[in-house]
Amino acid sequence: MHPSLRTTSLLAAALAGTLALNGCVTRTQSLAGYSSDEVWIAMQAVADSPSYDDWHIVQNDVYANDDTRCIEIYRELRRLYVSPYADPQKQAEEWRFQIALQQDTEEGFPSIDFTARQVAIPSHVWDEADRYFAQVTALLGPPKVLIETPVAPENPTTEAAPVEAAPAAEAPTQTPRETVDIDALTPAAAPAAPPVEPAPTPSGR
Repeated sequence: MHPSLRTTSLLAAALAGTLALNGCVTRTQSLAGYSSDEVWIAMQAVADSPSYDDWHIVQNDVYANDDTRCIEIYRELRRLYVSPYADPQKQAEEWRFQIALQQDTEEGFPSIDFTARQVAIPSHVWDEADRYFAQVTALLGPPKVLIETPVAPENPTTEAAPVEAAPAAEAPTQTPRETVDIDALTPAAAPAAPPVEPAPTPSGR
């Protein structure tokens, strides 16, 4: 009896699922525009106070190491799953996460590695990681732009030549005038008028 196409597909899907569950699943998020200290503080805050829309947190144990900047989390979740096609079901999940702060050597900004420390479906781990990253970035706020300010050299090689002041223009010298006493002056003698010759008398005829 040869296996049917449906049976072969189911076996392939089961094998792929088994291979995916055999190792830890890691998701990485880079955070440009923040310092490592800011990211580390936000990582601890979100780990201590997680937020879920459809799960209730039953237990949340957090162990943070400031030296290695690594966080270990054990978490238990419960919920009542309601479906229109089935009766309500009680569901539970247990998670073991390792969250590590890394430093990107090429870009120089911090990044976060979110790893599941258990056998888990990758898509479920990615959902948990994306939820955690979203809360961290929301707590950090808008990225801070780093602007480098140029620094002037201490010993510049070239120095500006001193500017010599232009010589001041000399004012023209004036000859001092003598003081004249008007009252002491005597009128100068007027030139003599030329003599007037008498007109000739007409002779009688």
